[in-house]
Amino acid sequence: MRTQDIIDQLEKFAAFKTVAECGSIRKASEVMNIAQPSLSVKIQNLEDALSLKLLERDRKGVLLTKEGQLVLDFANDLLDRSEELRKTLVEETG
Repeated sequence: MRTQDIIDQLEKFAAFKTVAECGSIRKASEVMNIAQPSLSVKIQNLEDALSLKLLERDRKGVLLTKEGQLVLDFANDLLDRSEELRKTLVEETG
């Protein structure tokens, strides 16, 4: 897997985490400073890649599905570990 592919996947999980924390794609897009349609595409791509529905969408925002909660737990662990790796690499090469 190419480095860019890994980064793209991490970005999808980070976007999903932000949406889950904000409870709204609109609010998350403001926090992330990206267009709402672009964020929606990231979430849809993650759902497609996992073949899972992660969010229930309605006018008030989004709610996590049961599977979405599991993916959020995974995303939190993954993003924490990726930050640990980044810090380790900086220390070793810095």
